[in-house]
Formats: sequence, structure tokens, C-alpha cells
Amino acid sequence: MKYIIRLFLVVALVSICFCKSVHACMKLPIFNAKMVKHADLVVVGRIINYEIIVEPKASENRQAFLEKHSRFKKIFKEFPWGLTSYARFEIVVEKFLLGQAKNKIIVNWNNSTFGEPKSMPADKYLIALRSSKSKKTRNPGLNAQELSTLSPQVFTVLQGSCSTAFIFDNTSKHASDVRQILKDHLK
Repeated sequence: MKYIIRLFLVVALVSICFCKSVHACMKLPIFNAKMVKHADLVVVGRIINYEIIVEPKASENRQAFLEKHSRFKKIFKEFPWGLTSYARFEIVVEKFLLGQAKNKIIVNWNNSTFGEPKSMPADKYLIALRSSKSKKTRNPGLNAQELSTLSPQVFTVLQGSCSTAFIFDNTSKHASDVRQILKDHLK
């Protein structure tokens, strides 16, 4: 619980200090399986080559802030990349549930609300993705910064504002819920 409170404080602090308009989540992430309808690709596969990509300009801004407000250094020490980064990884696809692509996909994940984990186990996941070339209507609740535009062949993890990223253990209840929505939606 202490970790979640600190993470919330970091999110709120960074939002206030680095954004033109403030919008921070005031609750824990929520899950809405119906958002999968905004995905271009849903796969089951293993994550490999997971890395955190730090944005230099955002890191510079954070460092300048910490020099002015040293009382926040302890919080940022626990989140060394803070909200100045995104994750990049590859998925080795075992099964396509929606859409088609190569069997090895490059993915960016900008978990701007809750931060990315330092690493991801090579377990089997169900992952919903958006393409930078998507023809689907963009839901206003989706993350505004879809980093797949950095490279057109890169997908972005589906994630709404203040909600759970669509990266689920393949055997989880959330994965099962997503499968049911896809089954009902594709009838």
C-alpha cells in the first residue's frame, strides 16, 4: 500500500510540474474489457527484449525540478525513470485472437499513468495493441500519447486513461473476459 501511495504522489507531482493541464488519476487502475474493441491486434505470446527507454528531455526537466525541490528526491529515488520513459519490447506471437501481423511484433508501452515495470517475466500473456495506422475510431479514454507513431511498424499497448494496460497473464480472469468480449463482438 505504501508503494501505491508513493506512486500516486509521484504521478500527481509530475502532472502538476510538467504538464500544461493537470489530469491525474485519483484511484487505482480500473479494468474495462469492452475497450478491447478499440484494439487492432490481440495476441497471445511471450514478451522478450523488454527495456525501458528514457526520454532525455523529460529526464532533464525532472532533474531541474529535483534541484529546486529536494524534498521529492526520496520519492523519485524509488522510481528512477519516473514518468519520463516508456517500455519497448517484442512479442513472440503464439496465437492471434484479432487481426494479423508478423509472428514477432515490436511494441511500445507508454504507461504514463502508473509507470512501467522494470522488467517483465517471459510468461505467456494476452496483449491488446493499437496500430499507428489504425482505421478504428480513437476512443477519447485511450492514452493520448500513442508512441507507435515513432515507427509505423511498431504497435502500442492498448490502455485507457487511468485504467489497466491490456497486458494480462494468459490464464487470468481479465484475459478470459477479453476473450469473451472478442467472441461476442466478432459474431
